[in-house]
Amino acid sequence: MAPRHIVTAVIFGVAIGLGMQYVLGGNPWIHMGIAVVGALAGTWFAVRNRA
Repeated sequence: MAPRHIVTAVIFGVAIGLGMQYVLGGNPWIHMGIAVVGALAGTWFAVRNRA
């Protein structure tokens, strides 16, 4: 993965995590951690399986 993919995934992960915290409540760090890991996994999968 290129650094631009990692940076974009982290930014989207933080944004999604904050949205999850706003909707669901709870600890924002846990939501952001889960979302960042998911965004990185999705980015890795998309970059690896590019058509």
